[in-house]
Amino acid sequence: MGSIWALLGQGCANQSVSPKTIGGAERPTTSAKDSSREISPSSTADELQELVRSATEIAVKAPQRALGQLKSAAKAYPEAAQPHYNMGVIYERLGQEDQAEAAYQRALEIKPDYNLATENLANVLILTGRTEDAIRLLQAAVQSKPDAYALRARLCLIWIKLGQLENAEREAKGILKVDEQHIGALVVLANIFLRRGQKELATSVLERARTIKNQDARVLSMMGNVYVSRGQHPEALKAYEKALEVRSDLPEIHNNLGALQVEAQNFEPAIRHLEQAIALYPKYPEAYQNLGNALKGAKRYEEAEKAYRQSLELDGQAHAVLYNLGILHLDNQLSGVDRLERWSIAENYLKSFLAKELALAQDEKAQIQSLLVEANRGRKRTQKLIEREKRQELRKKGPEQSSHSQHEVASERL
Repeated sequence: MGSIWALLGQGCANQSVSPKTIGGAERPTTSAKDSSREISPSSTADELQELVRSATEIAVKAPQRALGQLKSAAKAYPEAAQPHYNMGVIYERLGQEDQAEAAYQRALEIKPDYNLATENLANVLILTGRTEDAIRLLQAAVQSKPDAYALRARLCLIWIKLGQLENAEREAKGILKVDEQHIGALVVLANIFLRRGQKELATSVLERARTIKNQDARVLSMMGNVYVSRGQHPEALKAYEKALEVRSDLPEIHNNLGALQVEAQNFEPAIRHLEQAIALYPKYPEAYQNLGNALKGAKRYEEAEKAYRQSLELDGQAHAVLYNLGILHLDNQLSGVDRLERWSIAENYLKSFLAKELALAQDEKAQIQSLLVEANRGRKRTQKLIEREKRQELRKKGPEQSSHSQHEVASERL
């Protein structure tokens, strides 16, 4: 996914920058009674800050109300970039990328060196398929401000996503050359090593990061990823749970924890974590796919199909979802699906997966072919069953119709 969310309000310097993480600073606190206050042109800067903070408290449950409050703040304080930035965050949470982009652009017009707005604008560009534009935006910002390490780390994550590990490694090491204790750069470096299969190096880098900051959600989450790569799932679960104790608003961690719970067949806890990941980031295709697996395991087949379809809608390249949908229909009779049509649905999904997933090994292709044979056999069995049921129904009706006809003839004779 690669998206990072900054939390609303000030004090957002400690951004989380792991590959699938939505990060941000701790949410500022404010009393509920302040959340409905409106700003007036005579309000002070302190009042502006308090209104922005109160908007953060209601942004999740009442986003439109929070937007209204922030728009009032922006109108009363046209020189303030923060309300526009915060509106961008809310719009992005709502999946309204066009409005989010406009809000971040406006924040940058007012405050060109607003790094968080630059970072989140880059996220929107990536979400809308403009990765090259995001790279150019970040490179320009870094060129004008080389010590913007969060932006440089974000640039690393884009390169990782594009498979340009050398560029990402060079940039991360450049950050560490200036600031050897930069947690974000260390996590990026560990991510690169892990992707290369250099698990010991990844572990060493993360241990170094833990000596700098022991309770950092990014470090704990990446450590969980290392444990998963080693097959140490109990240790991975503990690492992810510790990360959530530090930061419960990171959807990547909820997703990873949910996926592990699915593997352990703990489906209800998995569903809760995956639903939380989606609540935090509604356009998270991997979380929808994992949720489909969890719902299937819980025998909630219709809901599983819906989750799989949502994953495919968000990411048309998620070919594994086609396989999952094929297996779902192959193994189960979903309500509302014709029992004969079910086999054709399964067959179509599996054929589509076979055609699109070009990296399949020969044994994997053979497995798909065997599943297609199974679907064809299932169709034939069902067709024979339907025909047998029709014959049985006719036999049941036959004697009754014959008796009824004889009764009518006898009545005419009388």
